[in-house]
Amino acid sequence: MREISIDLSGTPSRGDARPGDFALYRDPVAWLRGDEQHTRICQIIDASSTRMRLVDLASGETRKDVPRTFVRVIPAGYIMRDIDEAPLAEDHPDLTPAAVAWLRQNAGKQVQDGPAELERGEQR
Repeated sequence: MREISIDLSGTPSRGDARPGDFALYRDPVAWLRGDEQHTRICQIIDASSTRMRLVDLASGETRKDVPRTFVRVIPAGYIMRDIDEAPLAEDHPDLTPAAVAWLRQNAGKQVQDGPAELERGEQR
């Protein structure tokens, strides 16, 4: 299985987690025992102020009554970063022609319309 590394430094544990968001869940007991797979990528099904219900993306298992303390929302910008920062040169054969065309078409809009807005109104 491929190792996944995601830098979530600065991401609050009690952020605006909403159903449909993707998140990392760390099982504290499994982590303290040193078990493998103690940290899982999940999708949020339901979230209250203190607890969440998650679906483990790898296994499909539902995790109920998970404390928010052990969940970190994965920012959409992180998931889409490779697309947002993709080079626009044709000499990159790993990009499909459709991806290059889309990136070229949308690259001009950011310049004409001003800087692109990120979530919560931040600008790049």
